Amino acid sequence: MPVFATAQSIINSTLQELGLGTVNLAAAAADQTGYQLLGLLNALGKEMTRARDWSLLMQELEIVGDGSLNLWQLPDDWARSVNQTQWAASDKRPMYGPISPQQWAWNKFGLVSAGMSYQYRIV
Repeated sequence: MPVFATAQSIINSTLQELGLGTVNLAAAAADQTGYQLLGLLNALGKEMTRARDWSLLMQELEIVGDGSLNLWQLPDDWARSVNQTQWAASDKRPMYGPISPQQWAWNKFGLVSAGMSYQYRIV
């Protein structure tokens, strides 16, 4: 069974292991050590979201296009997509990607063979 810890307890445990005094996160902006440890904790949290596919963090996002628009705003809490889960629902075709900027430019301006495939790039 998972044990959940608060940011306050994680930071104070870290400070205790380093032999430093505890800090109050409510006043972390005024305390240089607390401010730095809070920044490190936030960076670690972001790194952990990218480390693997956490089922607890997964949400489905549906983007509906009108045929002329090719840019969409992603949600503020979006961290990354799970590869091979994107589909064009209208005709049940998989979307391939994310593709590189080089492949995107080739698709836009190069010679593209016939065939219908959807590709996407995250900018």
